[in-house]
Amino acid sequence: MTAARLSLSLLTLAASLNANHHVTEEVNLSSADFKRLTEFEAHSIGKADKVFAKGDYKTAFAEYEAFILEYGESRAVPYAILRKGRCLQRRNKRFQAVKIYQEILDYFPNHVHFAAPAVYYIGQCHWLNGEPQKAFKAWAKMAQDKEYSKHFLAAGALNKLADNMIKLEQVAQAMKYFRQIAVNFRTSNAGAAKYARERVANYYTRQMQEEELRSLYIEVKSFEDRPQGVGSDTKKDNRYWFRVRELIQRNGHFGEVQLSQRKRYYAYWAKAMGGKFDSWDDFQFDIARFQLYANGNRDAWIKRLDDQFARHQKPGDTARIIKWIGWFKGHKSKVQEYYQKLDFGKMSFHEIRTTLETLWSHCREYTIAKACYQKFKWDRMSDKEKEHLTQTLWGKDAGLLKDTCMRFEDKPRGLSILLRFYTEGRKDAKNGLPLTDKLVGEPKYAQDAYFSRGELLHHSGRFKEAIVAYQQADNPPKNLWRVVECYKKMGDVKRAVNQLLEIENFFKRESPEAALQIGHVYKSAGLKKQCVSAYRKVLRKYRKSGQSSTAHEALEAMGERIGGGTDAEDN
Repeated sequence: MTAARLSLSLLTLAASLNANHHVTEEVNLSSADFKRLTEFEAHSIGKADKVFAKGDYKTAFAEYEAFILEYGESRAVPYAILRKGRCLQRRNKRFQAVKIYQEILDYFPNHVHFAAPAVYYIGQCHWLNGEPQKAFKAWAKMAQDKEYSKHFLAAGALNKLADNMIKLEQVAQAMKYFRQIAVNFRTSNAGAAKYARERVANYYTRQMQEEELRSLYIEVKSFEDRPQGVGSDTKKDNRYWFRVRELIQRNGHFGEVQLSQRKRYYAYWAKAMGGKFDSWDDFQFDIARFQLYANGNRDAWIKRLDDQFARHQKPGDTARIIKWIGWFKGHKSKVQEYYQKLDFGKMSFHEIRTTLETLWSHCREYTIAKACYQKFKWDRMSDKEKEHLTQTLWGKDAGLLKDTCMRFEDKPRGLSILLRFYTEGRKDAKNGLPLTDKLVGEPKYAQDAYFSRGELLHHSGRFKEAIVAYQQADNPPKNLWRVVECYKKMGDVKRAVNQLLEIENFFKRESPEAALQIGHVYKSAGLKKQCVSAYRKVLRKYRKSGQSSTAHEALEAMGERIGGGTDAEDN
């Protein structure tokens, strides 16, 4: 096929897709056709469909074949043939599937509802077989046929054909087709339309064609997933420019040897955005950023941000100051300058906390962040706010987190958070164990305190003491699993197995894993006979579990036969 003929076919295909169909990989009998079947035909084909829906394609193939043999004159025969092909294709027997699909084209070429998908599936089989040229030939046939091109499955063929044109370096031409797809499939095939829309939008962005991009936006009625009304003056449409900024960022990656292209790209888009939305800070920040990428003039970048701030800052707009602090990360003097603009006496807890987070995590200005910590109004803060602050400080500074915890009105609550930090965050027995002594006497926190004590002793290698603490925690089966780990560390196979048996017998959801772990314990101890017996028990008793598959693989790896026997008796 010539490129011109293929191009025409693509455009025809895009324009002629049936808007009443939704994209799916399967073709079904229409309800009208199903109602026209005799009672016996309907029962037979319905039985086959149920088996197909369950994924038993081997049995379904036999059911469809039986239907064809018994009801050879039925209007559902082409459907049954198509499903036979699908059964083979689903089982990866694609060469055989192609032969079945060809039967439909040989005997029922005018039965479009089933002949068209036969062409599509033939192309799909060739594609999956690693024969793309054969696939494109099939899909091109679908695109060329006036009736086949109306079938809902044509959408998939269209995308594949357009993608192939890009591979043939006919990029500009392919984009025209993608644009046509984006328009024609906007509501009838949202997935295909979105794919095409993004391809062409990315292309226009990378090629610095803002007018074409804006024209596309108008034609497809916005870049949102659902069509939306578009105003007459898109140059001032902030929804449009919001999406354009995303596109610029997404397509603005260049290799090390593309420095000149990068500069030209960002200079173009900075200019295209210029003179718009002066009070939209994020928009103006992007212009400044793009200009910086284009010319490397950092002083001009700083001045532009300073000027933007000065033009629109209103008294008491703390959030805007915090935003500028974040924008100036990497410039300590500017961070400090804007930090000094904050009026902490009028700031809320949330604002101070946000400032601390910005300074610490975003700007990495730890000294300034610690100074910010001193600005909290502790006498006005609730314990809930202090707990939120511990979440901000978690993993940042142990000293500040401890200081916050010690300021709780509810002292045990603060200590419990600090203990959790020493246990989970640090595994710090030195500082954590003394806290467990203080909390085990508090009914609300005793269980967690005992468990934390067990964890800290466990990580310190004090396994016997850890077992006692876990047992006192009394939060089975969580604590019992930890006890098992301690016994394993101690090399006490008998007690580890006994504890696992207790878990298996009393906690049904944990039973398969406990039984499997018994086998693992024996294996680690070099007790092969007991190990094999335990794994076989899992196969027999928990055959539908994932642990059964693990035990099966373990036995195979050990060179053991899979089956029963006297050595498979329960422990």
